[in-house]
Amino acid sequence: MNAFPILLTMKEFRGMVAGMNDREYVFSHEMREFLEHFDLPLAVYQHVNGKDKVLLVSNGMCEWANMSRDALSKSLTEDMFRMVHPDDVPLLRERGQSFLQGKSEYNVVYRCLIPGTEDFRYTHSYARFQQMEDGSTVAFMYYVDITEKVTQLIALQKESELAYQQHLDVVMRMNPNAVSTFRLNLTRNTCENSASIYPNILKLKNRGTAEGYVEDAVQYMTDPDEQKEFRATFRPEKLLQDFAEGKNRLSMDHTYYVKEGDLRLLTTNVEMIKNPFSGDVECIIFAVDKSAES
Repeated sequence: MNAFPILLTMKEFRGMVAGMNDREYVFSHEMREFLEHFDLPLAVYQHVNGKDKVLLVSNGMCEWANMSRDALSKSLTEDMFRMVHPDDVPLLRERGQSFLQGKSEYNVVYRCLIPGTEDFRYTHSYARFQQMEDGSTVAFMYYVDITEKVTQLIALQKESELAYQQHLDVVMRMNPNAVSTFRLNLTRNTCENSASIYPNILKLKNRGTAEGYVEDAVQYMTDPDEQKEFRATFRPEKLLQDFAEGKNRLSMDHTYYVKEGDLRLLTTNVEMIKNPFSGDVECIIFAVDKSAES
């Protein structure tokens, strides 16, 4: 007989669970002592008679959970999600069921509240099924606290997102000849920011959508052909298509009533960029008054 468990691949394990574990596996004294002395957080589970049973937990697991071995084993057996953030429980249930049925690996990150602490910790948990020498199948589940790494990544992402937003603000203000600037989120169809020296242009944010910006803009144009071209050029769907094809800059000359009785010749320019954090396609639209040049 093998003294150590045999690691099962998902292919080998698939279909073996049903009806297989009808008795609880018992570790030898030597094997239990060996596993319980692990510094790495480890819990060994067995799905037996329709229920999940904790067979043993390592010293590292007890230290990580801030609980005695007996108390931790009892807690995990009664409710293995007791320390898990409520929002993450459905994910763990789904992943655990899929793992138990041999459909997928178990490799998940979730939040866990350690007894005696106030803050949730980010935990990376992964498991492997192993066949023991008597034919029983048990799951070795390892836990890694990745809170510090996740916290650092979140802080770095927030700093980077702030720098990105500041960059867009700079882009909106870098053309001193612009009489108006708009920042649109094409993916979400929203108007994020606007500024203009002309009242009729400033009204274009009223609807709060990228689509609304286009529809409101054409009402201050007098030429039907220009209205048609403006809609065709700057509607969000068309801009997203252009961006996907590698076009990130567009422009169009057109007349525009910037205020009642004041018809001007404007050039509307669009610069598109992909938000590296959300994946959204955003654009800066700025208009330049060309009336003095005509």
